[in-house]
Order: sequence, then C-alpha cells, then structure tokens
Amino acid sequence: AAMAEVAAVEGLRRTRLDAAPYLPQLRDRLSAADDGPARTALLRALDAVAAGAGSEVLTFGAWHGDWTAGNMTHTDSGLLVWDWERFDVGVPVGFDVLHHWLQAEIVTDRHGPLASAVACPGRAVSLLAPWGIDARQARLTAVLYMAELATRYLVDQQAKAGARHGAPETWLIPALTNETARLCRSQR
Repeated sequence: AAMAEVAAVEGLRRTRLDAAPYLPQLRDRLSAADDGPARTALLRALDAVAAGAGSEVLTFGAWHGDWTAGNMTHTDSGLLVWDWERFDVGVPVGFDVLHHWLQAEIVTDRHGPLASAVACPGRAVSLLAPWGIDARQARLTAVLYMAELATRYLVDQQAKAGARHGAPETWLIPALTNETARLCRSQR
C-alpha cells in the first residue's frame, strides 16, 4: 500500500513506452557513464526493447528509488521510509516492488546476483499482478528496472568504488539482455 501511495504521488499516466519520456531520459543518463563494453551492451539492449516492445502500454509514476529493508521500519504510527535521494518520477510503476525483492535476494546471497537477476522477470509476474500489471508488461517492467539499476551503477562507477555488486556487466546486463531477446521473440 505504501509503495502504491508513492507511485501515485504525482499521478499515474498510462502510455506507450515509445511515447513516454522514460527511455530517452534513461539513455541521456547512461551517456554520462564511461564508454565501454558494459555501456554499449546496455544501449543495445535498450535499442532492442524500443524496437520489440515500444508499443507496449505501461503505467508510469514515481518511485522511492532504493526501497529496501534497510531503508524502512514499522512504527506505531505506520511505516517510516528514509533515504529519498533516489526518488524519481516518470518511471514504470512497479520499480519499488522489484527493487525491494531483488535487493533482498542479493543481500542475503540466496542464489547469487546473476541467478537472482535472471529470475527477476519471472518473479515480476507474480509480484506485479496485484498492481493490475499483466505478465508481458511485468516482464518488460523488470527489464526496464534492471536497465535503470545498471545505468545507476555505471554512472555512479559503483565497481570502481568497490561496491559488492557494482559491476552490472556481470549480472544485470546479461539477465536483461537475455530477457530482452525473449520479449522481442514473443512480439514477432
């Protein structure tokens, strides 16, 4: 309920992915990353998403940007959530749900980051169903979420900073590239 409230804080907008400003803004942010194979692979994946799923209608809203167990607590007054520096608007609804799930997976090292990222699109189907998001849209939302997170890690140079999972080319980009190819095949 709290994630839904945040998603709608500036209103919800249903539109085709290729008509929304989301992908151009993501590409713009990605242009700030160091040129290299990871950025190139991510740009190719975004091109494939635009070509294969651009006509898909998604709901866009806001997200906290780092909704994890470590950034919230339950109080007598309700849920307290902090660390809002990653808050953004105009993203596909469901990013907070997926972020919370994926971060819990990789922090606990249940299956390893690559296996967790590969599982994310399939898991998105059940995680986003209560939001009225169908299976194809959920899988696409997961791809976009992983692209968002990979962009963040590349732009922030998380690998150079020594972040444990800061190299998205080892886990996020292969997972989203694989799912992007699947989504594009199913579109034909």
